[in-house]
Amino acid sequence: MLPTDSGTRRHSRIWLETTLEVPEIGNCPDARAVQAVLDWVNAGRPLVGRSRMAGDALTGMPLGLALPPVAGTRPRIACCVPMTAVQRVAPPLSLGEVLPVLPMSMQPVARELVHYATGMGMPLGVYGSAFWQHTAGDGYLHADSDLDLLAAPCDGIQACQWLAQLVRCETVAPFRLDGEIRLPDGATVNWRELAGEASRLLVRTDAGPVLRSRAEVWATWDTAAQAELRP
Repeated sequence: MLPTDSGTRRHSRIWLETTLEVPEIGNCPDARAVQAVLDWVNAGRPLVGRSRMAGDALTGMPLGLALPPVAGTRPRIACCVPMTAVQRVAPPLSLGEVLPVLPMSMQPVARELVHYATGMGMPLGVYGSAFWQHTAGDGYLHADSDLDLLAAPCDGIQACQWLAQLVRCETVAPFRLDGEIRLPDGATVNWRELAGEASRLLVRTDAGPVLRSRAEVWATWDTAAQAELRP
């Protein structure tokens, strides 16, 4: 599992109190979506934290929920609840934990990535379809699904090594390797953007997306290291 000491909300698993009531579910599209959230919560399943967006209460917990696919569609619900409705918060599941639910076509590369990350001592989580499949088991994953990874390198050197490994694995993987790199400040950046050459990168934070220069993104690891060395 990924560490939660950064206080980062995005991608965290969040369970709500089963005493949750309709008026507490804010910024939800309609009554049907509200009922879907209640049913999900009453089944004991977690939602996921997301970035804040327009309409979310400033003191609330912004959440996301992906319902089981129906007739080729993937219903997704955004909502926001009071902090008092939150029962428990946990890090994203690790890739190792979801291996049993991955399609056979994903297994060899996924296991190689688990082995590589473990050898580096780097937390490697998942989100997206693999997470929802593990949580609900209702057809979220199929042969053409992407695998969304959330890696948390401890420094810039480890980040470079991980990006190189992803590039190597993608040349042989029969599926798309997608995902993000978590920076020391808790923000994330798409791994392809970080491995690319653009001078400015889209960085996702709990407060929403922001643009940062490539140099600023890479400097976050140096800044974190300097902070740890301060007396």
